[in-house]
Amino acid sequence: MDSLDAIKSPKVDEVILIRGKTKAKGTLFLTATHVIFVDTTTGHEIYTLYMVIHSVKKEKLTKEGTPIIVDCKNFQLLEFLIPRAVDAHHVLESIKHFSFPQKLEDLYAFSYKPDYDSDIDGWSFYSAEAEYKRFGVPSESWVLTPVNARYETCATYTTNLYAPASVKPSTISGSAKFRSKGRFPVLSYVYKNQAAICRCAQPLAGVQSKRSADDEALVQGIYTANPSQKEVIIVDTRPKINAMANKAKGKGFENMQGYTNANLQFLGIENIHCMRDSLAALVQAVRSGETMKKYLSDLESCKWLSHVRSVIDTTVSIVKYTVAGHSVLIHCSDGWDRTAQTCSLAGFMLEPYYRTIRGFIVLVEKEWLGFGHKMSDRNQFLAGHGSEVSPIFLQFLECTWHISQQYPRAFEFNELFLITMFDCLVSSQFGTYLCNSEKERKAAKLKDRTHSVWSYLYSRHEDFLNPLYDIGEPAHQSYLLPELGLQHYQVWTAMYCRFDTDVQPRQNRQAAIAHMSLATELNQSRLKIIQRKMEQVKKEIARLKGENVDGNSKPEKDKNGTDGGDTSTKVDTDTSKEMDHPLAIDESAESEKSEAASRKQSTISMAELTDDVEPDAWVVTSPTHERGGKVLARIMSAQESRDTAIQAKPLELAKEVDVDELEQLPKLQSLKGANSCSRCNLPFEYLAHRQHCRNCGKIFCATCASRRVPIPHRQLLRPVPVCNNCHRDIERKKSQGEKST
Repeated sequence: MDSLDAIKSPKVDEVILIRGKTKAKGTLFLTATHVIFVDTTTGHEIYTLYMVIHSVKKEKLTKEGTPIIVDCKNFQLLEFLIPRAVDAHHVLESIKHFSFPQKLEDLYAFSYKPDYDSDIDGWSFYSAEAEYKRFGVPSESWVLTPVNARYETCATYTTNLYAPASVKPSTISGSAKFRSKGRFPVLSYVYKNQAAICRCAQPLAGVQSKRSADDEALVQGIYTANPSQKEVIIVDTRPKINAMANKAKGKGFENMQGYTNANLQFLGIENIHCMRDSLAALVQAVRSGETMKKYLSDLESCKWLSHVRSVIDTTVSIVKYTVAGHSVLIHCSDGWDRTAQTCSLAGFMLEPYYRTIRGFIVLVEKEWLGFGHKMSDRNQFLAGHGSEVSPIFLQFLECTWHISQQYPRAFEFNELFLITMFDCLVSSQFGTYLCNSEKERKAAKLKDRTHSVWSYLYSRHEDFLNPLYDIGEPAHQSYLLPELGLQHYQVWTAMYCRFDTDVQPRQNRQAAIAHMSLATELNQSRLKIIQRKMEQVKKEIARLKGENVDGNSKPEKDKNGTDGGDTSTKVDTDTSKEMDHPLAIDESAESEKSEAASRKQSTISMAELTDDVEPDAWVVTSPTHERGGKVLARIMSAQESRDTAIQAKPLELAKEVDVDELEQLPKLQSLKGANSCSRCNLPFEYLAHRQHCRNCGKIFCATCASRRVPIPHRQLLRPVPVCNNCHRDIERKKSQGEKST
């Protein structure tokens, strides 16, 4: 069916949108890619991508219209009340048609046109050779094996696989025949003590507990590759009862009689079906909790936090084994779900590099995309039965978030990075996550036909920086062992409640810290300007105090041989105690005209003084000895004029500072009460990124402050975020300056 034919009601008026406890009336538009609701009162537009929709259904007619319930993969729930039943039917059928495509080419990734600039080519971002070389592979113990160069041994593995150097390719091929889906043991990571983490799928042991000499030899090779010669720990991430049940299907777990120098450990991560049902119950609990008692009861019964803790608990065991010098071989059933979770979590617990933005992306490429996690099936990109759907990757992101809460200074990225990565996954907007394996992605030529998610994420690199990150912290250079106490685990509200209007407005902790950091940076700039100006005003005062009373002529000596200039200096020194002025001033020097006027007012000839005036009289503020009232009056008048001139100078220059450099620094809008974008006026969703424009200081959404340019007149020489309006003004001034030169 053509896209236009599938939309029988492209525009529906008088539609009521219900989100949580809020209602809005507006117009509903249907396009080939989005459902768009426009609030007629405020003009706000709400875009919902078809690919994000998890389910849509029509309920019984009400007084306000026919309800269409749209449940999204990003946990947004929309209810449209459509006045006419025929329009409601058309809307329902159109959403179903576009939300559950039949073919890969119908996904949004193939029609998406990026509106961002990125210097990173996401498709060439990851190199398996470079990553393994980073931790010393290939080496005497580990080599690149050619057995899967054309995906002939395992269709779901990548081609770049590393195995023990002591094991022949024929032995590896024999092991692959004994492992589910041909997923034989391969190297994942080598710790600094040379203990290795390897991964595979369950063996095809069956109820007869079959053995394979090739598989046993490969595991022995893993043992030999470890210089410590400690036994290999085989970690079966499943509960033992689940592994026993798989024996009836001809699979199961290792017969340890043939695996010398190895030890089998069962851990307790449940299967994909339990995780799917548990997440659905969690979402229902956070949406419909009427009382605290019911909410806590539902939260307990869904067991989602228990499952998250179980994944982390299993990984902690793996990390402890690795640190102790044991090589670890990890598998679950087919080795692409629980195995991917624990291998990647163990990676960043052991390796600080994987806690950076770049390192985390490399980790996802290696452990999830390279080793064949079924991204397409688990996230239901295409229409089909939902038995394969499960939030495995989401659960990994949530485990990462929980650990980052315990180690807030150990991660370069913030939780917005994790949420954005998930949103990019469920939207099928990028080709990076499509298909179930590297082989399928190459066959679909996604590199040539779609865009990489890594290019997009790196274009927003600064948005994802954690202001608390401290790479120099000694503890962060070592491995992490998160606490397993129940009190350390809580609902990830930024993920599951971000569209709940009842929790808005909320100020994200890291966003608040970033705001304070920016404010501190600006205040430091102000302080530097003020300090520089204070030094200048001190020099100006010293220059004025150093001038002779009678101008540039050298004073004559009095009877006692005292230099008149010396006594003048004494007077100036005493009287200047009250003249220091701590105001910040501009660096511009006083004009010749005002400088001459000051000298004229403050100059008096020493020849007009008589010998009756005692030299010591100059050390007091008000001289009492005089010969003739006119002379004394001129002395006092000149001194007061000079005091006024010196004290007025800092005030005069301080005014120049106020309108010059200090005013050039932007005044930041407070995060408190900033509930909508200063340009498009769209309200900020929960945890929405709020960007300060470094030129005007106002707060904008990521779309309205997507540009980065230097601002020389504000002393910001590196590219900084600015709003789109300021970007146009800066570029216009720049072009005008270039034309004038």
